[in-house]
Amino acid sequence: MAARSADRMCAVPPTPIADSYWLVDARLLAGEYPGATTPERARQKIDAFVAAGIRTFIDLTETRDRLEPYDRYVRWFREGHFSSTGSCFDIGNTVRGALRHFETHQDPSRSGMTHATSAGNGSIMRLAPVPIRYVAHPPEAIEKAGDSSKTTHAHPEAIDSCRYLAALIVGALHGKSKEEILSRRYTPVSGLWERSPLAPPIDNVAAGSFHRRQPPEIRGTGYVTASLEAALWAFARSNSFEEGALLAVNLGDDADTTGAVYGQLAGAFYGAKAMPARWRERIAMGSTIESMARKLARQGR
Repeated sequence: MAARSADRMCAVPPTPIADSYWLVDARLLAGEYPGATTPERARQKIDAFVAAGIRTFIDLTETRDRLEPYDRYVRWFREGHFSSTGSCFDIGNTVRGALRHFETHQDPSRSGMTHATSAGNGSIMRLAPVPIRYVAHPPEAIEKAGDSSKTTHAHPEAIDSCRYLAALIVGALHGKSKEEILSRRYTPVSGLWERSPLAPPIDNVAAGSFHRRQPPEIRGTGYVTASLEAALWAFARSNSFEEGALLAVNLGDDADTTGAVYGQLAGAFYGAKAMPARWRERIAMGSTIESMARKLARQGR
């Protein structure tokens, strides 16, 4: 929570960051505390607050606030919370390990897996809600995409695959052309990859490896870099949601996740109405998912 200096109260400015709102116009602002995962991003937030006239900060967060995402993950793991079947019928080793670690230690900062075999695609497959929620603030969308991976997949390739895909999704939601979105190292935030470079394997994908390679070099495996590359290959070589989805899943291997990664970007680009009606009608919990997506979209405006 922050108090605004009296000499800047002549007009109500826009909120300095996405997760904030005026409790008392131009006097008292509530919102996310200005911390960040990198000093650069923290400084950007502080500068935004200062530019809006903010001079005093009061931290009202509690330790429990940091645990809520894990609580929900554990409920899904142990109780089938929000599962389409009512039970956790499939869970990857990296997610299982992260949740068990959290159950034991209750420490989010140490729960995400970092070992060499943890660069799986379990975090990128669930990414879309983050860039949808923060679409109006691309730097935050990309930063929080990386944070969302760290809860279970803290390997640099997993984190940066989420950052890069979030950048593409934000571009699609802002109406950018496919040619621009798939251009070399695209980002909606100028100079971002120079200031905060992607892990080399993800940077190779961002540089256009999916344009140059073809199956069987393109494979939709459980390795996050391969999964991302395969999804972008399908997106680049198709002209409709359906055509690209079939290209993605027919690569085989970890087909459902390749399709999920493709579908997040393609859905943002083509829109829900471009998806075949016969597919939409068969989505488990479809009305619930649509309602939650609309709520996220409203919050992101």
